[in-house]
Amino acid sequence: MDLVPAGGSTRIAWVTKPRQSITSGTYFEKGDVLLSRITPSFENGKQGLAEDLPTPYGYASTELIPIKSITGTSSARFLFYFLLDQQTRTAMAAQMEGSTGRQRLPQSVVRDWPIELPPLPEQRKISAVLSKVQEAVEEESDLVRVTRELKQTALRQLFTRGLRGKPQKETEVGHIPENWAVVPFRTLFQTQLGKMLSPKAKHGEEPLPYLRNKNVQWGRIDVEDVLTMDFDARERAKFELRPGDLLICEGGILGRCALWKAQLKECYYQKALHRVRPLSSESSNEFLTYWLEHAFAFANVYRLGGASSTIAHLPAEQLLALPIPKPDPTEQREIAAILRTIDEKISHHEERQRLLRELFRTLLHDLMTARRRVTGLHLSALGATA
Repeated sequence: MDLVPAGGSTRIAWVTKPRQSITSGTYFEKGDVLLSRITPSFENGKQGLAEDLPTPYGYASTELIPIKSITGTSSARFLFYFLLDQQTRTAMAAQMEGSTGRQRLPQSVVRDWPIELPPLPEQRKISAVLSKVQEAVEEESDLVRVTRELKQTALRQLFTRGLRGKPQKETEVGHIPENWAVVPFRTLFQTQLGKMLSPKAKHGEEPLPYLRNKNVQWGRIDVEDVLTMDFDARERAKFELRPGDLLICEGGILGRCALWKAQLKECYYQKALHRVRPLSSESSNEFLTYWLEHAFAFANVYRLGGASSTIAHLPAEQLLALPIPKPDPTEQREIAAILRTIDEKISHHEERQRLLRELFRTLLHDLMTARRRVTGLHLSALGATA
């Protein structure tokens, strides 16, 4: 690829020296790129483009480096994306100075950093492509947020009013429809704690995958980081997971739970988790999952803490004694189906968001390293693909 800097040198894409000195802080102007120079902010990609300012200039902390593009040579937004590329970040981070954990990027390193520039029109088109993908990511992020808010509202409405239009009654678990009963957990479900982790089991001869507290998130099982330990024949029969089993965290975030959907062909679980199965077809694990999310994550029904609260343990006896609502089986299934649809919508937008972020990272690196040229790339087609 033939990259020709408009100014002829790869070292005049930007300037970092402020145009005026002040006693405290750093002077910057509208349109400047603001680059964080301190770890871990720099390593986490903290930077900004000073575009939406009420005044033509401003002042920032000395932990920021203002970067000004050279008129006719470089685009500030292109420089913003150049600095966002992980390859550039890693190379710059190697030049940091100072004590470990509190290092700073010298302004001189940024000022003298070599950069190959395509012609200014191509810089602008590259920036437009990357901006379009970023906008799509933000749109999906907004949709995830809005749909999560919808779910929280639906949880509150469904568990206080139900689906049959019945009058409400006050109970130990809050307002619920008058035709719902409130019963102890143990009358509808059985629980089983998992296998105790031990050095011997950890290094056994027949390692098998097992879930731990970390793997169980609200409404989903994360199988990206599954460990293994030894389970003998008796333990395999006792601790093997079946599709539809409900797993509740015994420690950590109170009541956090998710259904096992056979994401792995064979899987077990450790003592940090309760495995829950219904005692009869009159009860639904899926309905219980949504009730626990409502009760623990949002409504604090049991007065044991909110979604961010942690306690040492949720022992089996305490779990089995919890009062829970019991609508008829048909209404349980209908409520679960409504909430499942919302969850599927959330998952859909989260997956689109993940794919768009991957697309952005790939395009960012390829366009900044000239592996891919933007010439001939139509933004409307990119939007449809994204």
